[in-house]
Amino acid sequence: EIIPKIAIVGFRITLLFVFITIICAIIAKLSFGGELTDVDPLHGLAESFLTLSDTLVVIGFLRVLRNKEIKNS
Repeated sequence: EIIPKIAIVGFRITLLFVFITIICAIIAKLSFGGELTDVDPLHGLAESFLTLSDTLVVIGFLRVLRNKEIKNS
């Protein structure tokens, strides 16, 4: 297993982040007349998906490193 399953989920959520960001940017433009970065609730919502995906990727690869250390002990 080269890439842990939890990291793959994280990478998939990164794709979801891109999709959510596009949707939020459209809503910001149409509803508020501004950029996504100017509408804090929408910007925070989009960025939360990036935070979640990054966290899952890191956790996945940290588990791989920990398992390698245990096997080498």
